[in-house]
Amino acid sequence: MEHWINSAVFYHIYPLGFCGCPEYNPGGEPVRSLDKLKDWIPHLKELGVNALYLGPVCQSVKHGYDTTDYYQIDCRLGDNDSFAALCDALHKNGIRVVLDGVFNHVGREFWAFRDVREKGQASPYCGWFQNLNFGGGSPMGDPFWYESWGGHYELVKLNLKNPEVRDHLLGAVGMWMDRFHIDGLRLDAADCVDFDFFRALKHYTKSRDPEFWLMGEIIHGDYARWANPEMLDSVTNYECWKGNWSAHNTKNYFEIAHSLHRQFGPGGIYHGLCLYNFTENHDVDRLASTLTDPALLENVYTLLYTMPGVPSIYYGGEWAVEGKRTPWSDVVLRPCLELADMKQRDQGLCRHLAALSRIRRAFPALAVGDYENVVIKNEQLVFRRATPEQRIYVLFNLSHQEFGLEFRHNEPVLQDVLNGDTIYHNDGGRSWIVMPPCSAKILVGAPDRFTWRAEEPQAVTAPVETPAEPKPSAAPVQEVKEDPVPEPRAEAAAPQSEAPIPRLEHTTDSGQVLLLLAHPSGDSLNAAMAQAAADTLRANGYGVWLHDLCAEGFDPVMPADEAAGQPSRDPLVLQYQEELKAADGIVVVHPNWWGQPPAILTGWLDRVLREGVAYTLPKTGEETAPLLKAKAALVFNTSNTPAPLEDAVYGDPLQRIWQNCVFGLLALPAFDRCLFRTVATSTQEQRKRWLDEVSAMVSAYFPKKRRK
Repeated sequence: MEHWINSAVFYHIYPLGFCGCPEYNPGGEPVRSLDKLKDWIPHLKELGVNALYLGPVCQSVKHGYDTTDYYQIDCRLGDNDSFAALCDALHKNGIRVVLDGVFNHVGREFWAFRDVREKGQASPYCGWFQNLNFGGGSPMGDPFWYESWGGHYELVKLNLKNPEVRDHLLGAVGMWMDRFHIDGLRLDAADCVDFDFFRALKHYTKSRDPEFWLMGEIIHGDYARWANPEMLDSVTNYECWKGNWSAHNTKNYFEIAHSLHRQFGPGGIYHGLCLYNFTENHDVDRLASTLTDPALLENVYTLLYTMPGVPSIYYGGEWAVEGKRTPWSDVVLRPCLELADMKQRDQGLCRHLAALSRIRRAFPALAVGDYENVVIKNEQLVFRRATPEQRIYVLFNLSHQEFGLEFRHNEPVLQDVLNGDTIYHNDGGRSWIVMPPCSAKILVGAPDRFTWRAEEPQAVTAPVETPAEPKPSAAPVQEVKEDPVPEPRAEAAAPQSEAPIPRLEHTTDSGQVLLLLAHPSGDSLNAAMAQAAADTLRANGYGVWLHDLCAEGFDPVMPADEAAGQPSRDPLVLQYQEELKAADGIVVVHPNWWGQPPAILTGWLDRVLREGVAYTLPKTGEETAPLLKAKAALVFNTSNTPAPLEDAVYGDPLQRIWQNCVFGLLALPAFDRCLFRTVATSTQEQRKRWLDEVSAMVSAYFPKKRRK
């Protein structure tokens, strides 16, 4: 399946500026200023935007890149609940969410660094920061020295080789994925980040969401050092950012044509990469202030939308908002904008961008086609984007004079989808096109005139109701009415509280656990037991793959092709199988009564625990050979049938299923099953004890990782 990034059109917002937040964080109660973005959603959809890149949103002191708490939304913008609701609203409207991952450095008020400042060498967090040593003082007056980002000592560089630091950051990413359902990350200062951290980040995010997108901020160098199968998916294309506006300012299309050919032409060094393209951002001057000729604004954006890669608009750019940075401040680049005020400005560029988005959605060659220069002149440019099924010619004239362009092609007709669907016929293997001053054309090859329209964007995911996060010290909840797996959080005021620590290394004392819940009701004791198990696993340092089989709509009926021995084609089944093979342990929670839950579970066993996935059939005289990594399995049941009656009538068939047919077959080294008898007179205290027992058993089989 084609990755969503190939059809994306980004909108980039710097939230603290967009919302007009105070320069310094005053603390106190959250102010839900970012909620105003909900009112902008219709505008984003009119532009054809289907992906939003939000600058830093985590708790910080000043500009967002001086993080103090990765697990909390900056109180100047709102709180975790309001941000989760905003992300859900964006997803419902077909807009994906990419957050700024600021993992190279933190602010001086980051809780672990504050601990070092207070306790000195006695702090257990000295190893969290790059080259921190007590051999001399820092420029900030500390009795120790540390490495900063770019000589800015208010930004403290993290030691990303420290496993505890990695765990803390990956735990934050996991929380963002679970709580906010983000679709990707833009990695700040990626050129300074340890490569092994990027490898770990990619492994972690892709194991949870294969379509998760990682893009790094890279200004100079070989982009393929970072964007490659082992690390990131993409990087910022600063080479073509400069080439685009510079070619128009100097009337020299050779500049941008050379860059595009070098990157994406035949034999191009970045062929196959989908780079992040832009005309402006929160760090560089506004395009309207950089471009010397405003008449060429539309040409610049037409090039942005038709060149290889993914296009991005920086908020306000659609209205040609101006701004130039000073040696002391970027504030003017990051203004507070009110939609009502912007609607009073000229909307011509907005209409042009909306048209470009429609064209890009309608014609895949502009997104994934090969690139080839056709005609290059100082003030005119023609290039071709082509797939085996489609060929598109994009023409530019930056002169203030009309110009006639001639070029060869083999299309019966070329239809200008940017300018009223004008038809140009093939004249002996070539066409002669008259270009108006300061204009562009997008010519789609076809046998004859055609009609077209762009597909409308769909909701990204089904709405997900997500509960507020419990404090880490809270006891297991007794009844769960929401999504059963909220992430624990790390409190800035109490850094000793455990953040969720997903692990990538699947070792005997830490790893990834597959947790299955089969109960039709989200407020059941079974859901609460799953909650308690998940919380305990995370607190002990494990990542959790939780599946509520009823809610996910798993079909327990095996299709005929699977029954005949063919591999499954069901994406859910394939996901379960991949997780099962990688899991270091298995936990199952379900009621012990006949009906839907056992049927779903037995169907899951039939469709997922397949030969070649979980085991291999033994040869004569040999034992079954298990293929799973799992070292332990737990099953928790609830039953409202008295034990003698259940044994007499049912013979405890689920016990036989688990003991003899499943985990016995797989020869797991550790297996246990616990059955809780629930009756009408069961008290809340009993339920609390049961939940405590679940937590205790989980901890026994999946103990807390020892810190060295």
